[in-house]
Formats: sequence, structure tokens, C-alpha cells
Amino acid sequence: MRIRHWPVRTRAVALAAIPALVTVVLLTMLHMMARWSDASKSSEATVKLMIESISASAEYPVISGNYDLLMPLIDAALNEPEIALVRVVSPDDEVLIEASVDGFDQVDLDSVQIFRKTLLRDVVELDGFSEFGELMVASQELAKVEVGMTNHFTRERDLSILYQSLISGLLVVLLAGMMGRYMALMIVRPIERVAEFISNLADGAYWQRTDASDGAEVGNLQENSNRLAETLEQAHAEHQEFTARLIDEKKLARSASEAKSKFLAMMSHELRTPLNGAMGMLQLLDQKQTQGEFETEKYQAEQSLILLNQLLDDIMVVADTSKQSAPVIPEYCQLNDYLEPVFEQLRLRAMSHGLSFIAEIGVTLRQAPVLTYPGLIRQILRHLTDNALKFTQQGMVSVSILPADDGLQVIVTDTGIGIPEESYDEILQPFSQLESDANRQFGGVGLGLTITSHVVRMLGGTLEFAPQAGGGSVVRVRLPAVSQKSDEPRERATIDNKQVSILIVEDNEVNLKVAEKMLNKVAPNMVISSVLSGEAALQVIERKAFDLIIMDCQMPGMDGFETSQKLRERHFDGVIVACTANTTDGIEARCLGAGMNDYMPKPLRLEGIRHMLTRWLGVASESDSK
Repeated sequence: MRIRHWPVRTRAVALAAIPALVTVVLLTMLHMMARWSDASKSSEATVKLMIESISASAEYPVISGNYDLLMPLIDAALNEPEIALVRVVSPDDEVLIEASVDGFDQVDLDSVQIFRKTLLRDVVELDGFSEFGELMVASQELAKVEVGMTNHFTRERDLSILYQSLISGLLVVLLAGMMGRYMALMIVRPIERVAEFISNLADGAYWQRTDASDGAEVGNLQENSNRLAETLEQAHAEHQEFTARLIDEKKLARSASEAKSKFLAMMSHELRTPLNGAMGMLQLLDQKQTQGEFETEKYQAEQSLILLNQLLDDIMVVADTSKQSAPVIPEYCQLNDYLEPVFEQLRLRAMSHGLSFIAEIGVTLRQAPVLTYPGLIRQILRHLTDNALKFTQQGMVSVSILPADDGLQVIVTDTGIGIPEESYDEILQPFSQLESDANRQFGGVGLGLTITSHVVRMLGGTLEFAPQAGGGSVVRVRLPAVSQKSDEPRERATIDNKQVSILIVEDNEVNLKVAEKMLNKVAPNMVISSVLSGEAALQVIERKAFDLIIMDCQMPGMDGFETSQKLRERHFDGVIVACTANTTDGIEARCLGAGMNDYMPKPLRLEGIRHMLTRWLGVASESDSK
């Protein structure tokens, strides 16, 4: 196995021990060599000292022949472990005295190193050739002292030196290994704990933490590991939450898709029903018919178209659920007069089902006009009451519109099948129906409560459900008071005092004719002009003055918004009323921002035109004069 595959602990111990081992081996070798060298020098010095001592004391014993006098010195020399042989040899190489250590005969003679010293004696002689007979000093060889040195008997000492060096080196290596292991444990153990901790994180134990007990780099590693765990734990929690939310959204999307499919199938039926009625009745109209037949078929065609328009309005409200503000501007309205036709239709419908219908408007709401959203209130009232009548087979349905401290409230009570409390939230979901079988039994698209909830939310109100004692349900809508004031109508002379001039700007010729004929029917004495584009409107304004302009918003080229802005820039101070089929993208705010005064949605209705003329021009319509 390669070194890089070793565990960190093994590598750390090896890193501490191997250099120490190499160092100890080198130092031990140097120490042994030095000891051996010192021992060898010491042995030579001892031998030389002993040979000098024996030589200094051997003259008399050699001359006298009493060799025993040298034995103490020889024995002392042989006691030294380096000296194995001592002998005195005559000049003729005759051994005069010889002594050796025990076992000398087993020693290899080649390993014996002989040190010699010649013993000389000074002899005084008369020089016969000298004139004066002078004395001469001559050196005479008495004997030779030989000392044999061998390491045969010093091996134990050398081995002792070796053992001492090895033991010392081994102790040093062990000490280095222990210190290396200790240092390795100090570094490796925290790293091992961090490695185990990270391994647990990889297995999903994001809640665990490691102790940040060390300092320096290891401590930073521990702290960073804990921060990594916190980040992973948070990411895991967010992932689980996102996954759960994604699963819920998938279920909702699947449910909404199924509900949409059912809704589209049902809506196709609901739209085609009034469309078939309107087209059928219009085709049946004939000049040969009696007046009664003509009025009846005309009325039925109008009712079918009104129902078709209401369905389209409801679809637009449900489709634009992201809208957070009211789609129209508030206006002063006498609720009693405004809602009475609605109550009459509901009353007739209740009677056709054998039900009692009770409608109540608070006294203060009947006495004076109220600044509110009458069209949206009518839509709320129509859907809640329609829903109550649909699911009530016997008993009664009552409607109450009462003042409240912070606005007004609409209360619809019925004695029908009721709504389970656990289904209050479900029935408000777009394209979702609580009981599909019931809806097929009672008819309708099942969007009444969804539309009502959305409109109430746009107006900043609340929608509450409650069970009715004895069966049925109570639906309570609270709407806040409207604080802003609508634009005040301009002071205009009535048609009796002045002839009113109106300009219609409309690019569709059919819609242009519809607007002209409706205006003529409401106020036949006014002067009506028309153009097909915004550019033409700017040109005709320069030549003629108008009291009111009905402006189509969507036109090719210069649209109604740009045309209105340019009119205001040219100081046109008449009334500009927007007229468009666009009702889903905050069109009212855009109209007011472009300088327009009011807004009329398409399709146009005689009642709406009559209300607009009365509001802005003070024109008394034909029906009003009657």
C-alpha cells in the first residue's frame, strides 16, 4: 500500500519516529566508533606505560639474573585486559622470562600486536687510540622487553559499549515515537472526529454538531464543519418544505386541471344556452308578427343576451384572480331604487320554485344616496341569492342590506341543504365545485361563491359562512366604507336650455351605429357627430366644440388614451367618457390617468347611457321627461 494511502495517524507517527530513528542510528554509530577509538587509544597508552615501567625496572634483574623481581610488574601488566603476553628476550633472542594470561594458547597469534622496547646499558671504556687516554661511554643492549596486546579479551568491553549505545538509541527512538504518537493524537484525533462528523453529515445526520475544543487551524476546521452542518440542516429543511409544497401544488394543479376541464365543459353548455336563445329569437323576429309577439321575442332575446353578458363578466372576474383592487370607481347611488329591479327578478324566480323571498334594506340606506360600488354589490347579491335559491327546495330565502359601523353588510339566509363547515375553504377555490352531482342536478357553473369571494376581497371586505338553525346556511358579507369621493358632475344646462353636442370616436362601424341610435333614443334632441379614428377626432375638435366625447380605448393607430392626452394638452375642457370592452387590466385607472372623466363598459346599455348623460351633462332623458 502506498504511503499516501496510510491513515493520518500512522503517517504522523512515522513522520516523528523515522527522522528520530535515523538520527539515533547515526549518533549511535558515531558514539560507538568514538568509544572504540578511545578504548583503543587507552589500550595503547596502557601498553606503552606498562612496557616503560617494565623496561625501567628490568636492568638489574637481567644483569643479576633474578627475574622474580620483575614478576610483580609483569603480573600487574597482565591484569590489564589489553595485555595478553609479557616477555624479556636476550640480545640473542633467548627468552629470559615470559608470562601470559590464561587461555593465551587459544588466541590467534595474528591478532596479537607486539610492542617492543630495547633495554640498553651505558658502558664506560678507555679509548686506546686517544692521546690522553680518554674515557668513552658506549650503549650495550641488555635485553628486549616485549608486550603483546590483543582485543580478544576486550570484546566484552566492546560489546558492552555496543549494548549501551543500542539501548540508549532505542530509548531515544521509543521516546521520539511516544512524543510523535502524542503529538499525532493531539492533531489526528480532532481531525478524525471531524472526518466522522462529516461522514455522518453525508449520511443525513444534519442535526449533529462537533465540539470546537481545539485552537488554530483544527479549531477553525471544527467551527467551519459546524457551520456547514447548520447550512445543510437549513437547506435540508427548506428542501423538505419545498418538496412538500411542490407535492401539494401538484395535487392542487391536478385537482384544478380536472375542475377546469369540468368547468369548460359546463361553461360551453352555459354560454351556448343564452346564445342559442338570443340568436333564435332574433331570427324569429318578423315584420308580419303582431306587436305582442314581437315584444315577447324581443324581450326573450334581451334576457338571453343579459344572461350571456353576466356569464362573461363572471368568467373575467374568476380568470383575473390576481387583481387586488376594485375594477370600478365608486359612485353615489340610491340603493333602494338601484336594487329594486334585482329584487323583483329574484322574487319572481323564488315564487316559480314555491319559495318565499324577503328583501330588506336598512332605513338609513334608503333615505340618502350612498358612496359605494353599486355594480359590484349587485353582482355579490345576485350570486349569493342565486346560490341560495338553487340549493333551497322548500322554505324561504331572505336578503338584508344593512348599515354597519365601518360600511355596510349583506346577509343572505336560506333553508336549503347548507354547507359543511369543513368545506368552507374548498367552495371558494376557482374552478372547484363542492358537489359535482348536486351541480348537475341543480344546474349552473358553480362559480357564484368563487366570484363573490374575489369581489369581496378586492373591495377589502370579508366573507363569512354560518349554519342556519333548523337547516340551511347564512352568508354574511361585510364591505368597508368608501372614503374617496367621486368626481362631481359638471354644471350643464338641460336640453331644454341648450342643445348638447356629442362626438363619438369609434373605429367599428357597427358599434358606432349602436352608440348613435342609443344616444338618439335617450335624448333625441342632441347633436351627434362621429369619427372612426383618434387622428380624425383631433381634427374635428379644432373646427367644432363638443360638450362630451365618447372615446373608444382600443383603436388602430392613435388609441383612445393617447387621443385623450393630446386633447387635454390642447386645452379641451369637455367631458371625455371611455367606452371599451376591456375590463380586466385596470382600465379605469388608465382612463383617469389619460385625462378621461368616466368609463362605460361594453356592451352599452340604455340605462348606462342615460345615467352617464344625467351625471355629466344634466340632460333630462326622454324617459325622465315622461
